[in-house]
Amino acid sequence: MRRKKFLFASLAAVLIVILCAGAVSAATGTSTLKAVFKNIKIIVDGTEAKVADGEPEPFIVGNRVFVPLRMVGEALGANVHWDSAENKVIISTNAAEIEALQQQVIERQTRINELERQVTELKDQISSLQAELDKEKEKNKDSDLSDLKDKLLDKFGKLEDVKIRSLTLSGDKKKLTVKIKVDLGKDDDEWEELRDRDIKDWLEDFIQYIHDKLDEDCYVRGTIIDDDSGDKLVEFEKDGEDEDLEVDYFDEDYR
Repeated sequence: MRRKKFLFASLAAVLIVILCAGAVSAATGTSTLKAVFKNIKIIVDGTEAKVADGEPEPFIVGNRVFVPLRMVGEALGANVHWDSAENKVIISTNAAEIEALQQQVIERQTRINELERQVTELKDQISSLQAELDKEKEKNKDSDLSDLKDKLLDKFGKLEDVKIRSLTLSGDKKKLTVKIKVDLGKDDDEWEELRDRDIKDWLEDFIQYIHDKLDEDCYVRGTIIDDDSGDKLVEFEKDGEDEDLEVDYFDEDYR
């Protein structure tokens, strides 16, 4: 009874033959078919297509599988319409919309690529500018320290009667290391006559001048070295102009 009911329904519905070989010729009229139902499942892209209410299920005639066109078409995302007046099945897809979306995606990706290129270019420019800035700052720092060294040698060229043979500055305005060299091979007697207080007073004025010219918060540490023997004579440090100067003496032959 079920087969007879479906047979009449299938003649009224629009069915498509898929998964079958051979050609089908256009024809009109009626024909009696022997349909076999086997609970056939249609899988589209891994998902089972469902039979809509009132639609016939797939069946087999001979060695061919007959499936409702609407079932497959809608499973593939198409719209299926039966034009009974013209005996036409009209299938419309959203291919145009998909193509438009694809074009939008392409355009957006092109824009993203261009923006990424611009970002990379800007990063390279920033990196180059930063390198130049760092180089300029280093140059200015060296220039500032060189100017300061010349001024210090000019103003503090002697520690009482002991001549300052050379002066080296390294660091920056936040932290400065000073190396002062004297020559006890030539100024031995003059150094021996120095009191601890004389050395400390001279260093107080020396470091205060650095704070005035460089930065009042600059941490200054350094040594006084005998250029003749290479021995360390004095070590000193002061962390900003408001802190106390600390001095350690290592010239045991003189103190």
